[in-house]
Amino acid sequence: MGKNKGYYPNCDATIWLRSCKKEIIKPIKGKASGTIPFWINGSLYRNGPGLLEIGDCRVGHLFDGLGLLHKFSIKNGTVTYQCRFLRSNTYKRNIKANRIVVTDFGTKSVPDPCQTIFHRIASTFKWGGETSDNAMVSIYPFGDELYALSEMPYIHKINKNNLQTEGRIDLKEKMGVVCHSSHPHVMSNGTVYSLAVTASVLGPQHNIVCFPNKPKNHVNDYSICSFM
Repeated sequence: MGKNKGYYPNCDATIWLRSCKKEIIKPIKGKASGTIPFWINGSLYRNGPGLLEIGDCRVGHLFDGLGLLHKFSIKNGTVTYQCRFLRSNTYKRNIKANRIVVTDFGTKSVPDPCQTIFHRIASTFKWGGETSDNAMVSIYPFGDELYALSEMPYIHKINKNNLQTEGRIDLKEKMGVVCHSSHPHVMSNGTVYSLAVTASVLGPQHNIVCFPNKPKNHVNDYSICSFM
């Protein structure tokens, strides 16, 4: 494929293969090309794969890179940038072991040499403890709060100022969801709608989940409607 015949001829695709090693917790000032209108003020948040290499291991799929949160703050014609890794359980376990110990979308974990064959077989059928909660797909507002999401049933609350991970919510335990959309629809009034799958005696069931915009407990106050 020629240089200018790709889907994104003006984008360097190798940027997706870079592995970030360092967080930028204190905002740094960016160098702007051109002029940013002074009436543009606010913050832009992004989420995506950041750490692709852990010890001697490298993830087998881009979707398995440990989540890296980004924040661009725009004010008075200037932009500052900061980034921070999502402190998921997957991140904590992999970093502590200095290798990949949690199986993900396209990456198989490295077996723990301290576990017996029986432990490994048991972990294959265990739901929860070994399931990846690496929410590295998106970041969305729920009222005045921010949450990092993926298709797995775990969402993480993010501090809007410093990108610190403040907590994890298990949607599987809360509403019986086994997977859900990582790209919910946010209405103009702040209400959030998402698609989710639950398990029933008849098999997988599709649902619409509504999170109303309220002053507090945005995620804890929800309604769920199933459809065939």
